[in-house]
Amino acid sequence: NSGYVGYTGGNTQTGGSTENFAGGSGGSHGGRGAEGYLANAATVYDSVSNPLLPGGGGPGAESYYSPGANGGGVVVITASSMSVEGSILAEDDMSFATYAGGGGGTINLTVSGTITGSGTLSVAAKDSSFTDELGGGGRMAIKNYTSLSGTLTLKVNGGNGSGSYDGSSGTLYLKP
Repeated sequence: NSGYVGYTGGNTQTGGSTENFAGGSGGSHGGRGAEGYLANAATVYDSVSNPLLPGGGGPGAESYYSPGANGGGVVVITASSMSVEGSILAEDDMSFATYAGGGGGTINLTVSGTITGSGTLSVAAKDSSFTDELGGGGRMAIKNYTSLSGTLTLKVNGGNGSGSYDGSSGTLYLKP
């Protein structure tokens, strides 16, 4: 059940909350999703140094007709140099979700030269002011580069919600 947006709502890589009820947990990946008051979040999964999997989906609340968010997708790039002036995003997809958030996805870069720019790379789980049980952050690995320059923004944070159920941060692996 994985696609370009990651595991769909209610589907996970390693178990955890897949039930469609209020009180479920957020999706996991590099960081653990927020624990729901009725369900445990899935454990973290995937490689820290060479991540290749999407983020876990957040469960919906069937009793409220509320879908959960899809997990973030996967971006893998191999290049001799790279300039990031826009955004490269593998975040969870909360566009139709009115309940638990998904886990952030994967950005895996292998660049043999310089990485420059003022853009954003993000595997974050999104924040929400209308729900709890948000997703954990994804996994980002940037390897083999000779230098990083500019003002790049790197995000691996878990989602922050309207209550006390926030997702944990994901992982950031940097190795020149």
